[in-house]
Amino acid sequence: MTELSLGAVVIPQEEVSKADCLRIEVIEGPEANRGTQLDINAQGLVGSQRSKNDGCTILGSLKQSAKGDVYNDFVIQ
Repeated sequence: MTELSLGAVVIPQEEVSKADCLRIEVIEGPEANRGTQLDINAQGLVGSQRSKNDGCTILGSLKQSAKGDVYNDFVIQ
């Protein structure tokens, strides 16, 4: 697996207010995820479990590593 490291990149709030927001609604997949709306702005997923605000949105099935690191902004259950 290739690692993506952006270091301490944080998108400033001023940039968020200038950019459009994307809303994605989950319509297929596991029952637990259906109907979920994902709002993505310049900082990434709003309400992200990863809480990085680095402009990336990562979706995956792993909740966290054995050390407790959160890898995904949204966990597909």
